[in-house]
Amino acid sequence: MKIELEREKLLSNFEVYQHLKQIQKDNNWDLKTNKDGKKDRKVRKAFNPDLEAISRDIVSYLEKSNIQEQTEENVSNCITDLASKFPLEKIEVLQVINSKPRSFVSLYAVVEECDQRFSEEQSQEILDIVNQYFPSEQGEEEEGEEEEEGAVAENEDVEME
Repeated sequence: MKIELEREKLLSNFEVYQHLKQIQKDNNWDLKTNKDGKKDRKVRKAFNPDLEAISRDIVSYLEKSNIQEQTEENVSNCITDLASKFPLEKIEVLQVINSKPRSFVSLYAVVEECDQRFSEEQSQEILDIVNQYFPSEQGEEEEGEEEEEGAVAENEDVEME
């Protein structure tokens, strides 16, 4: 087999989620809740059980990251704003969309040489664009702070021993 035209396509987590949900819907793999409150599978044998298991696991993982709160409009507008205002590579824009950084540290982890390529004001503007299109919930912020405090407390306990 010879590849005549190589195409590169980068997908966001949101696009992958939508595609997998459509596959599940097309194949009737989605679970239905019965009158007992338990999840029931429609009586239909899966054509490809491996694909069903993989799609179910990935959708479950993405749903834990609150992906269903995103919309096509927000994702496309955020990509447009980031790409038009900053000289970011395609993959960097995609990583910003997927990880939704809320601090300079997380932004610097996603964008290569961010501190050298962008001023602090530009970095803050990137974070503001992300927060504009994907507002964070208070629960997420508090959860992150509690995890940091727990890690500090664990380190202090280890040092005392």
